[in-house]
Amino acid sequence: MMMGETCQSARLSSCRTRTAVTGSRPDPTRFMTETPMRATLLRVLLLSTALAAGPAAAQGVDAKGATDLAQSLATYLGQSSLERGVLRVEPAGDAYRVTLDLQKLANGVVKPEDKASVTISPIVFTTTPKSDGTWAVKADSYPKVSLRHTGEKGEDAIDFSVEGYSLDGIYDPKIKALVSGADKSSGIKLTSRSADEDIDVAYGATSTTYSGAAKGSDAADIGLNFKSASLLETITMKGDTPMTAVVKTGEITADFAVSEARSPALLEILAFFAANPDKPKIVANQEDLRKRLLAALPLWASNAASVAAKDISVETPLGTFKTASFAQTMGSSGMAKDGHYDVGIAMSGFEAPTGALPGWMKTVLPTDLDLKIAVSGLDLDAIAHAAIEEFDLSKDDPWSEGTKGKIAGLLSTGTLKITLPPSKVASPSLTLSIEGNGTVMPEMKGTATLTADPRQDARRPCGGARCRSEPAAGADDARRRQEPRQAGRRRQVGVDVRCGGRRVRLRQRPDDPAADQVKTRRRAAQARPPATSERAG
Repeated sequence: MMMGETCQSARLSSCRTRTAVTGSRPDPTRFMTETPMRATLLRVLLLSTALAAGPAAAQGVDAKGATDLAQSLATYLGQSSLERGVLRVEPAGDAYRVTLDLQKLANGVVKPEDKASVTISPIVFTTTPKSDGTWAVKADSYPKVSLRHTGEKGEDAIDFSVEGYSLDGIYDPKIKALVSGADKSSGIKLTSRSADEDIDVAYGATSTTYSGAAKGSDAADIGLNFKSASLLETITMKGDTPMTAVVKTGEITADFAVSEARSPALLEILAFFAANPDKPKIVANQEDLRKRLLAALPLWASNAASVAAKDISVETPLGTFKTASFAQTMGSSGMAKDGHYDVGIAMSGFEAPTGALPGWMKTVLPTDLDLKIAVSGLDLDAIAHAAIEEFDLSKDDPWSEGTKGKIAGLLSTGTLKITLPPSKVASPSLTLSIEGNGTVMPEMKGTATLTADPRQDARRPCGGARCRSEPAAGADDARRRQEPRQAGRRRQVGVDVRCGGRRVRLRQRPDDPAADQVKTRRRAAQARPPATSERAG
């Protein structure tokens, strides 16, 4: 996914949640379901490919125009897509109807020995040339996918669908991207059945908006904003220790932006593989591939992605874990001289179910966090050039030992910096804040500041009311003298806190930092001369 791979990107993902809660195997459909945005981005890629080199906008919609459009699309999909009937273009009123028969494509990939089957509906959309050179794009369906595989334990079944889907946008062939538009659906569903586990995923209504603008003559700024009303995911583990976990969320949002994406050059790489579909042809024309790869650098200037979810709950046999909000951010440069990568994670309002954790953990278990880290200083431009300029695809190993050593040298030289922007972790009793920076190469050095601060709500146990403390009522000298003699008994410190007109009795252990003043008074009392019998009486 363009937002970053593996549960990184861009949702409270099915695979991450399942692994964390149940420790089960990775989701075989992660390419489709790690986030609904993945499916959306896949559609954008296919539409961009399909419209990358359409006929002139001034040309009327007719049979010749359909043929011209089909030929131009074959530049990116391969001539075999026309010969096999994977791609079809036909006039439909004042628009062209484009059909990509993904079933025929799948039939050419899945072999009988795979013991698998794929059923997938076609991509169908209409596109209308406009007078300003752009294309209006409309669609009212999304491909349904069914996968079946027979293994040692029986059949695995996966079904994926997007209900009530529609897309309406404007595509600009100059930047190879949607410059405006929106899509929506009434929901996204995924079911997975196997001998080990059953998974049911359902997203509420979704919507996505698109934006794009030319950046110079060969690049574009591209943006995408996704929203889903909710998520409901049920994971049922089978076997000797069956269990069920249910993940629920409120609204999910995700944003993705690329600055100065080299989309035309990237599509030229796709066109190369369409024209050279097998290894002998790729090897024979590898110099052409090399030129196209170099022309696409640095891929983009920068990209940024974020995903956030509200009102998250995970129902497990231990009880229900809750989080008020969760967010993840990622960003990186392209293959630049001073490459950088940064990631952040934030959470608020975490709650564990009663009885799931030892009592002592309640005051130290983090409930809120905001962590960030950034890495910079790698010469990604030099590394990319070395890797592209010196590969030889005719060899089993495309890179010689000398090239590998050169790339390793580039990785180990320069100044690799690590920055910790202001971050914090908070529990009911304490807030830890940290920030700093340093270098890993050419030498390890740096500084960091760690600050520990008792939480305000821990200092004011009466909900923030103005409080004052006083010695615990009834804690007389006789009791103080007797407590040290009670071997084996865990001593506790008592203190009364007045909140308004109400007295609240607190019990704190002597090693609790908040009890320092009380311990000081107790030590002073124990240091007094022994009391006389008359005083004791």
